[in-house]
Amino acid sequence: MSNPQWLLWARQIQAIAQNGLTYTEGVFDRERYTQLSALAQEI
Repeated sequence: MSNPQWLLWARQIQAIAQNGLTYTEGVFDRERYTQLSALAQEI
């Protein structure tokens, strides 16, 4: 059985957020990626 589309989107958002948190140097970017991560976890 395949995963629902919303779950795939949440995983993609989480991956983008994690990459951003790993490689960003900007304080404001870090805040945005943290918010994306929280959103993906909520989904």
